[in-house]
Amino acid sequence: MERPDLPTRPAELTRTERLKPLSAVPRAGDEVTISRTVLEEVYTRLGEAIGAVERGNARTVGNNRLWACTAVIFTSGKASPDCQSSR
Repeated sequence: MERPDLPTRPAELTRTERLKPLSAVPRAGDEVTISRTVLEEVYTRLGEAIGAVERGNARTVGNNRLWACTAVIFTSGKASPDCQSSR
């Protein structure tokens, strides 16, 4: 019996997200209120963080599907129709 090919994990499913640190500095005289430049950067970084979480969640779903397909291959000896090869 020929051994089936195991699904390969795409690089996108293993990538680690790297976010830029905050670098904006408040302007002199802004002791009581937040500087507009700092606020704009905080909003930008918040949007990037939300996107990173969304991409991480997508990778988790992809990995879960991969391991489910792998489990089917090991138990039945062949891939189910739901498992597409990435080659």
